[in-house]
Amino acid sequence: MAHANNGLVLPFKAASAVGQGVVVTMPLASGGVNESVIAAPSSGFNGVVVGITQATQPSAGYELAVITSGVAKARAAASIGAGAWVGAGSVNG
Repeated sequence: MAHANNGLVLPFKAASAVGQGVVVTMPLASGGVNESVIAAPSSGFNGVVVGITQATQPSAGYELAVITSGVAKARAAASIGAGAWVGAGSVNG
């Protein structure tokens, strides 16, 4: 099992369905006013990444726990070497 040491976990509102271990960001249109998050669209996204989801939230508008510091688990889309930089690879986070 992968190592995890979650630091600060904050509640946000899911703006859409979001899976577990997905990189999330605040939509630029909302300006963070309603504290809602969406899956980060890609690694080239210019928005602010908030963190990684702790669990799946299948419905928009409900609370979603987001790990904002510490060590979190995430899904890899490919093999990753030691010390490699990683980021959101697709609209799936």
